[in-house]
Amino acid sequence: MNKQLLNFSKLTLPIMLIGIILMGSGCEEDDKKPELPPITQSGENTFGCLVDGEVWLPKKGMITTPPFSVSNYQYDDGRWLIIANNLKQSIYFYMCQDSLLKGSTTFLIESLDNCSTASFYDESEESRESKKYRTDGDAFNGQLIITRFDLEELIIAGTFYFDAINDNGNVVKIREGRFDLKFPNYNPFIE
Repeated sequence: MNKQLLNFSKLTLPIMLIGIILMGSGCEEDDKKPELPPITQSGENTFGCLVDGEVWLPKKGMITTPPFSVSNYQYDDGRWLIIANNLKQSIYFYMCQDSLLKGSTTFLIESLDNCSTASFYDESEESRESKKYRTDGDAFNGQLIITRFDLEELIIAGTFYFDAINDNGNVVKIREGRFDLKFPNYNPFIE
């Protein structure tokens, strides 16, 4: 009888080990690193970029903070605004309405004097001066390319990159950015 138990143990132990290994390999997908969304232009409601080499994706924060929003006519000049949020960080784009409506799809993200600008806010920073990183139109700028701007289907899509600096002189590098967003409505700019 002991011999049968010993043979059973020899057979059971390898089978149990194989089962544990197979179950463990299934957990790897749960630990998968975040990836940038694909570049699309069909209103998929996606946004992502690399922030200093790390994948950055919007996430729903507080109840009042959606992962992203798109609106126009926020200022007297009809500027467009795209905001993406995660729990402690936000990316803002302000874009000239004239640039979009006249078919210009590529422009520098510079200062508000030129209407288009980009900012990165990091609420995990301790001091107020270090929270806001912004383009300055000089050494710290970038580019945003609109690949689709559709006022009938209410879709805005594009790619971007920029460098921004905070008041303490720290720099953040945003790379491989992409967005494909539906906007809730369009308010024509009336002069």
